[in-house]
Amino acid sequence: MVAGKNFGCGSSREHAVYCLKEAGVPAILAETCSRIYYRNAINNGYPVLFVKGLSDAIKSGKIKDGDSLAVEMDTGTIEDETSGALFHGDAVSDLERDIMTAGGLIPYLKAQKSG
Repeated sequence: MVAGKNFGCGSSREHAVYCLKEAGVPAILAETCSRIYYRNAINNGYPVLFVKGLSDAIKSGKIKDGDSLAVEMDTGTIEDETSGALFHGDAVSDLERDIMTAGGLIPYLKAQKSG
């Protein structure tokens, strides 16, 4: 899902993350995101990537509905496979990646405890 500024504002409950995750939305790309939504997403193993200038890319049509995007969370690189345009977001931290890879904060902590 591609969003503009302040994605998730007003979404203090984890269900806002669950709904998109269970609907099959693989990741959120947003220019900015509310901190509580972001924390809920990471804690539940759901990727959110911040991309500066995304609002302008949406408005100008550089990213359109139905475009296929390839997202590299480790580098923050987004390729619009439909148009060939490249965008650069903020890469996730090592800790955030480890939490997402584990499937969320609780599975991550369990793995740390048993390891």
